[in-house]
Amino acid sequence: MMSPIEHGSRFWRDLRKASARHGLPLPRLLVRMSLLALLHEYWPHEALLSGLAQADLPKQVFAGCISKRRLLGLQRRVNPRQLWWWTEDKAVFYAYCAGAGLPVPRLHGVLDGASGWQPGGRDLITEQDWEELLLTKLPEDFVIKPARGVYGEGVRFYSRRAGAFHDARAQRFTAGDILRSLRGDPSYDKFVVQERLWSHPTLERLSGTPYVQTVRMVTYVDPKGEAALYLAFLKVIVGDNPIDNFCSGRTGNISCPVDLERGTLGAAVGVSPDRLGIVRHDRHPTSGSVFAGTQLPWWREACQLVREAALRFLPLRTIGWDVALTRAGPVIVEGNMAWDPADDVILGSAADVKPHEMPSLLRQLKRDGSAARA
Repeated sequence: MMSPIEHGSRFWRDLRKASARHGLPLPRLLVRMSLLALLHEYWPHEALLSGLAQADLPKQVFAGCISKRRLLGLQRRVNPRQLWWWTEDKAVFYAYCAGAGLPVPRLHGVLDGASGWQPGGRDLITEQDWEELLLTKLPEDFVIKPARGVYGEGVRFYSRRAGAFHDARAQRFTAGDILRSLRGDPSYDKFVVQERLWSHPTLERLSGTPYVQTVRMVTYVDPKGEAALYLAFLKVIVGDNPIDNFCSGRTGNISCPVDLERGTLGAAVGVSPDRLGIVRHDRHPTSGSVFAGTQLPWWREACQLVREAALRFLPLRTIGWDVALTRAGPVIVEGNMAWDPADDVILGSAADVKPHEMPSLLRQLKRDGSAARA
């Protein structure tokens, strides 16, 4: 753990590098970072990572940016915190969506502590119960993920072949191995066992991966009960990653803005190697596919789906949905009541793509949140 002096030294070093990279004089950059911290609650490296050290940022682009702390405060004003489990506990989320008729991955079972259950079936108590589920009742390919996990942590993909299981790295497991690893997990004690989804061929070709790449779609329901879509971007897998999460650039994945009206992609953005800004990707780093102009499948259906889902989850007013565009249509993979900012996507968006209405959304969150607190 770094000392305050080491943190300060690192900050000054990174600030000088960012100044040289972006052509913004160090005094001006220091003033900007100070104002972002004091007025908008940005952590220094959060601002650098988001691309806010770029010179001559257009005001209309910057207007859509917001720090994680400031956004979380606005979200809490319109999303009742006591309902966090509705989206953040995936066992509850999937069961509710299925009951509401919203398409989600099929839920096969839940492990909660030492025991568990399966929808419409008997309890899963003993190791024999779980072996029966894993060996005889699941499809050959399935996913296990922490019920309360974030950023793709702890997600496991399995394929069953001849009574054995193989994960995304081709490691071999028995049913007992899987159960013991879940019960002994040091970070999570509740897991969901669910259907594995497969992307539409358009997305498989785009990134050259069989793993699902979701579209983050942010909705807001205004006081009149009208649901609208305000932000959309494709979470693009790079290399052999099995998950599409960006995780502040640590996974190596990138993000691609989606035109809200047309459902077409713009150029993608990712984090620079030194993590001091964003870089543009006109082509996929692995497959070489061109991003700009690619038409996403099922776009109208996906927009209709998240607007319908937003109304089903009232009184939560704003949710960031992760939607898989599969061969059969759009499927909701997750909902997030505390969705993250997308400054990198907003600042890196191509001029011919309209991926967000963030300034309008932020104004509504501030106005309606203030009214809710009055």
